[in-house]
Amino acid sequence: MPDRKEAVGPRASIYAECWADELVCRTLGLVAWQLLRAGWRVQLAGIRPPDPLAIGAICGRDLRWCSSTGVGGFAAFLSNLAASLSQRAARFLSGRLSLSFARGSDLLVCWSERIPPYCPAVRGWLIVPRVDRGEAEILTDVEGCGLRVSDREKQRRLESWQRIFTPLECVADEVRRRWKVEPEELPLPLLLIPASPSTPAFAGGEILALCGDKGERRSRCLARMAELFRDACNAGLSGWHFRDSQEGTSADADSAAGGDAVTGCGGIVWFRCSGGQDCGACESHWAACVSALAGAMLSGAVPVVDAGPAVRELVRTCGSGFICKSEAEMVGRTLALAGSPDLLASYSRAACEAAYSLTEVRFEERIGLLIATLDRRQAA
Repeated sequence: MPDRKEAVGPRASIYAECWADELVCRTLGLVAWQLLRAGWRVQLAGIRPPDPLAIGAICGRDLRWCSSTGVGGFAAFLSNLAASLSQRAARFLSGRLSLSFARGSDLLVCWSERIPPYCPAVRGWLIVPRVDRGEAEILTDVEGCGLRVSDREKQRRLESWQRIFTPLECVADEVRRRWKVEPEELPLPLLLIPASPSTPAFAGGEILALCGDKGERRSRCLARMAELFRDACNAGLSGWHFRDSQEGTSADADSAAGGDAVTGCGGIVWFRCSGGQDCGACESHWAACVSALAGAMLSGAVPVVDAGPAVRELVRTCGSGFICKSEAEMVGRTLALAGSPDLLASYSRAACEAAYSLTEVRFEERIGLLIATLDRRQAA
């Protein structure tokens, strides 16, 4: 990597208000690395100057060549003050911060759950992991023009960004409905490490129970899945084991059903939320739900789910599992998979391929193609 003082390539700025979240650092760190590899000068920015070395340690890349800057001490003071007063004040200030550090940049990449400030760079990419539902929806007339002064101001800010990316279609739907713009799909990178042969994440004939709830609701949900496993055993499931993701405990289908032990033919992962498909608490947390399920799928586990929109979308788009509407359907799908080794093996291969598409490697490939498109335009 050339010394940053000798770099003469195009300049990119990458901005997030807060770099404390691991997914933010991993995603934007990989974007920065791909830009560096393509010969760009890269500046990392936040309310306070981020640490390129710390971000590089999280994403596993050498970002020492990145510079770092903040929006200014006064802006940081106002942001902290607004956040302590009210979320509404914090949202207002967040959208009106000056990103003047990116003035003159050829590209500004911004991570935001809210309608961002104006983009002063030549081009702007906006990554929206989810939509802040507390921010007022843009209201428009039949011609798409904002009804209120604040609506038109938000529209002008959004128009300054050339490309808007979302990781899930359910997030894209919210962006269309609330922000009145058309986003593009960009799955975020998940840290998925296949299990080593000595410590497999899935043994043959194992059901792993995952839950999207937290606290006591999570405990109740996992306990209910243990009961469903016993129901499946009573219905004829034999030779399978149940693993509770919370406690690490397991149950044996043979002891539960009284059958003889047989060799397992693959893995199945159950994912449930206490609210089922109507789970109103689900805000499409990419890392929280999708990464847990995708990690199991990377080991070849076939998903059988009754959960919120993020999990349902992953299973629906990859076509490697089943979305169920009831506990009885989950048991029925599980019995069908367990009773057909060829069917289970086919779905298992598809699940592994779908999960691989969410790895850091595939994300870097997508970002590389986007950067190459920018480079071709500049050359023209």
